Amino acid sequence: ETIISIKDLRKRVIDPSVKEISKYTDISVSYEPIKTGRTVTDLIFSIEEKAGYQLTWDTILNQQERLGE
Repeated sequence: ETIISIKDLRKRVIDPSVKEISKYTDISVSYEPIKTGRTVTDLIFSIEEKAGYQLTWDTILNQQERLGE
C-alpha cells in the first residue's frame, strides 16, 4: 500500500491536469481543497464551459506536438 501526500498529488497530478484541461479544451476546471483541522479531507472540483471558446489550428498543432503525435 502506497501513501501519497496531498502536496505531491496536487503538484504532480492535479495542478498539471487542471492547467492542461483549461488550456486545451472548451471547459475551465478549478478545485478547492477542504480541510478538517489541518488535514485535507476532500477536493471539490468546479467545471464550467468557457463562453465564446474557439479551438484554433495553432492550439491543435501545439497539443499534437506536446503529445508527440
